[in-house]
Amino acid sequence: MLAVVLGGGCGHVDFDGDPPCPALFCDGFETGTTSRWSASDVETEVGATQHVTEAVVHSGQFALDGVVPPGTVLGMFSAVEERVGVRSSGVLAVRLWVYSPSPLATFNGPLLVHDLAQTHQLLVSGNTAGQWDLAEQGGNFDYPTTIPTAAATWTCIELDYTFGPPATFELDIDDAVAATGSAQDTPAVYDTVDIGVARSSLPGVEIIVDDAVISLQPHIGCY
Repeated sequence: MLAVVLGGGCGHVDFDGDPPCPALFCDGFETGTTSRWSASDVETEVGATQHVTEAVVHSGQFALDGVVPPGTVLGMFSAVEERVGVRSSGVLAVRLWVYSPSPLATFNGPLLVHDLAQTHQLLVSGNTAGQWDLAEQGGNFDYPTTIPTAAATWTCIELDYTFGPPATFELDIDDAVAATGSAQDTPAVYDTVDIGVARSSLPGVEIIVDDAVISLQPHIGCY
């Protein structure tokens, strides 16, 4: 269990060394940039944009705003990615806060965990029913929840993946278990975490993310 006591506001996880990040990686974009991330991936050829914003934040001064406009190509993105090293055992957990002007649906998603070749994927998104959803291996395996996505409000999402055997997952929404079970795409290897507009669909989408934590321990929680 990862227990953290933070000063300067609940949810602020962008540390500049005082105190240090309590996990593998933390960022709340308080540098005013995306410089802490391994890469920034924006499909500019379809008009996607990305910027650090002060207009809508979960905590601190900044958050990351990604937009993919309506178009004719599925699977576009405007995200930052962190390469966490090859993981095939133990636990990989990701927690972030998510805000969208409209409820997420049609598999527009703020979080994608994958290998660099994208042979293995875990996508957290809103499904066609407008409910939070976890899709594995490009949607070959789908684990819908009963929790609707919300518009214009901050939502805490956490994905905890335990490598097998047996491999298991837990998706938490606002600190409540929304989906849990056995993973089907095994053995899987993951080394990259994307947040922002990790995947968009034809209607396009705007997603703002803040206060991201990547941990090798489960149950980060919505501090």
